[in-house]
Formats: sequence, structure tokens, C-alpha cells
Amino acid sequence: MIHSPALNTKPSVIAIGGSDSFGMSGIQMDNQVIRAMGCHSLNVITATTAQNNQSVLAFHPVDENTLQTQAQSLSCMKNWPIKSGLILPEHILWLAQWVKQSHSLYICDPIFTTTSGLSIKTNQHLQLLKKHILPLCDLITPNIDEAELLTGNTIHTQEDMIDAATALTELGAKAVYIKGGHLPHSKPYIQDFYFSKEKQFWLSQNKLDERNSRGTGCAFAAAVASAIALGYNMPDAAVIARMAISQGFRQGYAIKNQSTGELEKGPVLINRFPNKQADLPFLTKKYNFDLDSDAFPTCKHLPLGLYPIVGSFSELEQIINSGIKIAQLRIKDVNQEELENEINRAVNLAQNYQCQLFINDHWQLAIKYGAYGVHLGQEDLESADIQALKNAGLRLGISTHCHYEVARAHSFKPSYIACGPVFPTQTKIMPWTPLKPEGLNYWTKLLHYPVVAIGGIKKNQLQNIQKQGASGIAMITAISQSENPLHTATQFVELLNDHV
Repeated sequence: MIHSPALNTKPSVIAIGGSDSFGMSGIQMDNQVIRAMGCHSLNVITATTAQNNQSVLAFHPVDENTLQTQAQSLSCMKNWPIKSGLILPEHILWLAQWVKQSHSLYICDPIFTTTSGLSIKTNQHLQLLKKHILPLCDLITPNIDEAELLTGNTIHTQEDMIDAATALTELGAKAVYIKGGHLPHSKPYIQDFYFSKEKQFWLSQNKLDERNSRGTGCAFAAAVASAIALGYNMPDAAVIARMAISQGFRQGYAIKNQSTGELEKGPVLINRFPNKQADLPFLTKKYNFDLDSDAFPTCKHLPLGLYPIVGSFSELEQIINSGIKIAQLRIKDVNQEELENEINRAVNLAQNYQCQLFINDHWQLAIKYGAYGVHLGQEDLESADIQALKNAGLRLGISTHCHYEVARAHSFKPSYIACGPVFPTQTKIMPWTPLKPEGLNYWTKLLHYPVVAIGGIKKNQLQNIQKQGASGIAMITAISQSENPLHTATQFVELLNDHV
């Protein structure tokens, strides 16, 4: 889902941190990322520095009175998300009080050392953070080293990451995102871990060229805060931020030293809201994930075109001669004998008409009766035997509604991904804001998978939905509740074929 602010307005993010004179981290990186994500950046500066790639030449903390004055200037904007980076021990009590008073969502990027060599790590700093800051964190985003300092635990494995994240929530953080790039003896890909009481998941991606990776921690937390300001929930924001960092690594650039002529390590570069599948992580509930696992076969007839979803064999029989290339059988509330009979008859009928029939949910029966494919909702992915579906040669379609669910679907490498609801639906109550055509267009451009548009689509919207790049257009009530389903389906098929 893409959240679009009103024309000529932007949501804001309050970034708290140090100023980097070399322009690669701190407030400078925060501002660049926040603006690239489509938000406005508000600043509270905790320290000014004179630094470069070799060393920190000067470090000047800002006094508490100056901090308070900066914060006071933002008092009318206090409901926006707060992201903090460099915080000194003498700032912590002030920050804790300000976050409490602001009632804002708060993301903490805990910084104890910098790439340039600055260290602010002290026992006092750690204790103050744990006592006053962690209980206020809606999300804390440590790397491996930072998580070790905060928990006192050594982290060598993914199990250690789970233990550390659990410990941080026990200290008060509502959610934890541990960046796994520094994990010793790690696999040839990076795995980050998100943990809250509501959701726990891993984000896996192939390692990228990290020669230019300055400012990564600042950029990640700033991207999370920006996504929150745009209206996304925390799990979605974590996925979006991971995509932004991948984009940043791909586009990172070196800095030329004019004195020596040598290229020095530069920053990550995030210059837009992430919109490439190359940056989409694989989201899984467990860490033992194989990035090189086989993908499901693609559908034979592409584009998919009109994709009717029917509730019975008789409904499929009514429209099978309309020219459809794909259909889905979604049967609810029948006994086992009737269910099997309906699926068996529907599969045989579809095969006679060379129609790609997907069975909703009932994957065992789809295998048993030789269906073309299975369509699964997010809640059914846990119980389905994915390898059995692959072994049987079936195709797989997956329903999605947000970045979290798309990243999860991506980990299964399905035959298509259904995105919706495009418009408000009549068939079920959904908690997601409708995508609208522009949101659908975002996913069709981002994903390499065929995208099926679903949710509240009517006849007068078909051509516009097709123009957004949808390979298939799923329809339920517009066909099933029409006076003549065969005539309606045939009309819709011809309408779409005329504009391929």
C-alpha cells in the first residue's frame, strides 16, 4: 500500500542526533533519507563534530538549554515520529521527558561508536539508556555490536539474535530490529531480525557491495521513521527501511581525496521511496531459509486476463465458455465428500477448456485431483506443505495487502502475487486501506511476478486497472451477481482483449 499525502503537503519526522561535518552520517544522513522518502525533516542537534574518514578532529556536545530551545521551536510539530541517533549521557533525562510529553512514536538508533573512531560508550551511558530510553522505544534498531552492549550477551548465531531481541523487549522496548550484517560466521547473505510480542520475522537478502556504507544505521532508522510518518505500521516500515538500505548500498558512492587522489569510503545513497524488487527482502518466520530455493513454475497463459473467482462447480460451468484463461475455485462451508466432488469436477472441466484452475486453500485436494494451481492467503502459508506443491508441479498464487505480506510472498517465489484490495470490497471486511489504481501501479512496476489485482473492481474500472500493469484482474460479485454470468464474463474478456 502506498500512502499519498495531500497535494503540496508532506508529513514530518523529528530527527535528533549529531552533525557530521563530512556529510556521511548523523543529521546530514537523516535529512537526506527523510526527504528522499517523501517527508520533511525537523532537527534537534545534540553535538557538532569535525570529522572525516580518518578521525574525529573535534567533538562539541550541545548543552541542555540549547537542546530545550531547539525542541521548543518544534513544539507545534510534536506529534510526528521521533528518530534519535547520537545521544550523550547528559541528554538522556531531557530526551526521555520530551518523548513522554510529545506522545510521539519513538525510534532509537543506539550509537556508542562511529566509523570515524568516536566512542561515547561508558557504563553510565548504557545504564541510563536501559533505564530511561528503552522503556520508551516503539522500536530500537541496534546492530550486533550494539545489541551485545545493551544486553551483555555475546551474539554469534541467529539463536543469539533471538535471545538478544527478547532481552531488549524485557527491558521495555516494544519492538526490536537487530541488523545482522556484523554476525560472525554468517551465511553468504544478510539476515535481520524483527521482534515484538505481536510479530517476529527474519528479513534475508544477498550481500551487496558494502565498500560505500557510511551512515547505514542512521539511514535505516530515518527510513523507518519516515515510513511511519507516511502512515505505515511498524512491520511494514521495517520492510520498507530494509529495502531503502539495499537501495542505498547499490547506489553508494566513493569520495575522492583531492590531496592524495585516492577514492575513500563513501555513504549509502537513498534518493527515493524504494520501488525495485531487487531491494525487496525475503520475509520468513524462521531463519533457516534458502535464498536459492526453486521458484514455482510460471503460469502458461500470460497475461492472465480476467480471473473469475467462483464458489462452486456450477458457477464455473456457467462461465467456462467465456474465453477465460484462469479461474479460482473458492469453496466454503461444505462437507468433505461434497468438497472433493466439487474440486474433482471443476478440475476436469477446467482441463477440458485449457483453463488454469487454482484451488483456494485446499492444497491437499488440489494435489490429489491434479489442479493447475493453489491460491493461499497469508494465514494458510504456515500450514501448507510448500515442497509437496512444488513436487506435484502445481503453481502457487498468494494474497497480499502490504509490504510485509509482499515480502513474505516473495520468500515463496510464487507463480503470481495478488495485490489488493484495489477498491473497497463487498465480500469481506478488510483492515487495509484500498490501494487505488496508483497503489496497484506501484506494485506492478516493482514486482517481476505477474500481479493479480483484486478487490471491488467493476466493469467501468477494468481498462484502467489493466493500464496499471495488472496481469490478471480478479472479480467475484461483478460476475456472480450479474443476471447472465456467461454474458458478463464474455463481455469482460473481450473488453480486456481489446486493450492488450
